Amino acid sequence: IFLHRNDVDKMLAMGKPKRKGGPGRNSKYRYAEAIIALIGDTRLDALDLNDRTASVRAIKEWLADWFEANADATGDVPRSDQLSPYAEKIFDHLQNSSAIGGG
Repeated sequence: IFLHRNDVDKMLAMGKPKRKGGPGRNSKYRYAEAIIALIGDTRLDALDLNDRTASVRAIKEWLADWFEANADATGDVPRSDQLSPYAEKIFDHLQNSSAIGGG
């Protein structure tokens, strides 16, 4: 059997597992920039921290608005379910800051 070097390279490449995403990989979306844009936003002060559902929904909408306004040339923006964990973390931070007298 005779194999060309290109064929061998292709077979070897097919056998290697693809690298999973994780630390050190570039994120597809600019979550950090979107969150930083919310710092100092007066709408955060108006949130009802006793109503988690409504507050998280509002934060998700504000993040979505930021992504829409700052979309790259592809126009690709994260889905609502991709924004949920970030909105929840922002809400938790605001709630904890308020509980310890920081807000």
